[in-house]
Amino acid sequence: MKKTRILLIVTALIVCVSGQSFAAEEPEAGSAADNGAVNAVSEQTETQAQDQTETEAKAQAGTEPATPEESQNPASAKTQADTKPLGAVPKEDAQPEKREVKVYGSCIITWIDSREGRILVNWKRGSSWEGYCVYRREEGQEKWTRVARFSDNTKLQYRDSDIENGAVYEYKVLKYNTIVTDEESVPYSKPANIGNTKAAGYTYLEAPEDLKYTKKENSISLRWKKNPFAEEYIVMYSRNSLFRNARTLRTYDTRCELKGLNTSRRWYMSVRCVKETYHSDWARSSNYSDQRTANISYVKVYRKVKKNGKVRRVRARLDVRRAARQKLYGYDTVQGAASDGTYSYTILLNKRNGYSRIVKMKGGTSKVVRISKAMYLGHGNGMAYNPDRKILVVAHGKATKGVLSVVRAKDLKYIKRVRVKYGKSLAGYNGDDLHGIKTYSGVSYLPGKKQYVLTPNEKVAAVYLDRDFNPVRYQTLYYKFPNQTQGTHAEGELLFRSASPKGSGPDNAFFIYNTFGVFLKKIKIPVAGELESLYFVGNKLFGAIYRSRYVTRTKIVKKYYYVKKHGRYVKKHGKRIRRVRKKRVKYRIFYRDSYVIRISNY
Repeated sequence: MKKTRILLIVTALIVCVSGQSFAAEEPEAGSAADNGAVNAVSEQTETQAQDQTETEAKAQAGTEPATPEESQNPASAKTQADTKPLGAVPKEDAQPEKREVKVYGSCIITWIDSREGRILVNWKRGSSWEGYCVYRREEGQEKWTRVARFSDNTKLQYRDSDIENGAVYEYKVLKYNTIVTDEESVPYSKPANIGNTKAAGYTYLEAPEDLKYTKKENSISLRWKKNPFAEEYIVMYSRNSLFRNARTLRTYDTRCELKGLNTSRRWYMSVRCVKETYHSDWARSSNYSDQRTANISYVKVYRKVKKNGKVRRVRARLDVRRAARQKLYGYDTVQGAASDGTYSYTILLNKRNGYSRIVKMKGGTSKVVRISKAMYLGHGNGMAYNPDRKILVVAHGKATKGVLSVVRAKDLKYIKRVRVKYGKSLAGYNGDDLHGIKTYSGVSYLPGKKQYVLTPNEKVAAVYLDRDFNPVRYQTLYYKFPNQTQGTHAEGELLFRSASPKGSGPDNAFFIYNTFGVFLKKIKIPVAGELESLYFVGNKLFGAIYRSRYVTRTKIVKKYYYVKKHGRYVKKHGKRIRRVRKKRVKYRIFYRDSYVIRISNY
C-alpha cells in the first residue's frame, strides 16, 4: 500500500514537471483505499483516451491519419503529441520581423518656370527629412507618376525635359524618411497622402522660333514662326543686352515693326509666347550672346602735376587713394564701393592693421567731400547704400561670423554692428549651407522690395534680408564660376556677381543671374587688376579696380674717384684730382592703384 502511494506521487510529479502523460499500471488487488486510487487513475486514463479519440477524428477529417500504433495505444499517441522540448517558445510569443519602410510628408512648391526647353520645379526644404519624390501627371489624368527621387535633401530643384509644347502638367513633391518598424500593417509605406498634397500646375510653351529682324532707316522689323498654343506675344527691345529699362509691346501677330529708333546704334530684341498666366522662355535676336566682352574706359579727372619745376593741369586716371591723399602702405587698397546717385563711397583698406576708411567723393570728379575715421569693417568686401534710411551697410569678409556694419552716409559715422541670425524657417534654405556661412563677398540693396542681398564667400548662393536684417529667403545660384568672388550688386530682377582671378590678371568678369538663381550671362572685363565692386549711377555701370604693380625706373648714380697714374695719385696745386663717373641704374617702385572704370557695351 505504501509502495503504491509512493509510485502515484512520483508519477504525478513527473507529469507536472515534464508535461508528459503516462499510462499507469494496474496495481494489485488490495484494500478499498487502494481500489479508489486505482479507479481515479483509470478515470484519468479514460478521459485521455476520449481526448485522443477526438484528436484521431480530427486527423481523419483534415490532417494526418492515425498510425496503427496510435490506434492500439491512444495514451501513447497523446504522450507523443504533447511532448515539447524544454525552453521552446510558442509561435504566438515570437517577435515579429523588423523591416525598413518610408514615411511620407507634403512639400510646398515655391516656384515653377521654364528655361532652355525644360520646366524647373523648385520646392521648400524639409530640414529633418532625408529625401524627396517628385510626381507628375498631365491634365485630365487621375494617376500620378513618380518622375524623380532624390536621396539628398539638399536637392531642391527638378528639371523636367520630357515635355511637349502646349501640354499642361501638374507636379507634387513629397518628402520622406526611412524608419525601421515591426508593425505588420504599415499604412505609410506608400505615399497615401499624395492626394492631399497641394499640386502646382504649369502650361509649357516653346519659345518662338526663327526670330529674324531687318533694319530700316528709323525702324526695325521683326518676324518669327507662330506657336499654335500661344494667345499673344510679348516683344522686348533695349539698347543693352541685359534689357535694363527695356521697352515692351504686346501683339497677336507674328510680325511687328519697332518705330522711332536710331538704327545706327545696336539694339537687342527678344520675343516670348503667352497663354493665360504662363509664358515661354525668351527667344533672343541673333546679335545676343550669353558671353560678351564689355568696353572699358577709365574715369579721368584733371589734376595738378609738377614736372621740370612747372605745375600743369593734366587729365589723368582717377585714383581714389591719391585723391584722398592716403600714403602708400597705409589706407591704399580699394574694396567695396557704392553710390547714391550724387556721391560715391569707396572703402580703402589698410592691410597692415586691418582697419578701413570710407572716402566720400563728388560723382565724376576727384573732389573729396569727407573721409571717415579709421574703423574695423572686416576687410570691407562689399558696401550698399540704403536710400530709405540714408545709411551705408558694409559686409564683413574676414574674422567675424555673419556680421554687417552700419555707417551713416551723411557724416560717415559708425552706427552699429549687426549679426545676421538664421532660423530654420528660412524659405528655400539648406541647413548645411546656413551652417557654413561665416563671411560675405558682397551686399546690395533693392529699394523696390526693401531688401538686402548678401552673397556668402563659402557658398554659391544669395541670401535675402528684410530692412531690419532678418533673413527671408535663401536662393542657390545654379552656376559656379572658377574665379574668386569679389562684389555683388542687385538691380531690379537681376543679380550681378563680380569675380577676379587670384592675383592681378586680366581675366575679370561679372556673372548675371535672375531672382530664381538661373544663370543668364557672363560679361568679360578686359582690365588688369581685381574687379572689387560694381555699382550703377543712373544707367551707367561703374566698377572699382585694385591693382598692385611694380614700375621699373632708371636713375643716374654719381660715383667720385681720384685719378691715379703709375699707381700714384695725380695732384694739382698740392691737392688730389677728383672726378665723377656717372652710371645709369635701374630700380623698381611698388604701387597700389585704386582706379574707377566705366563699363559699357555689355
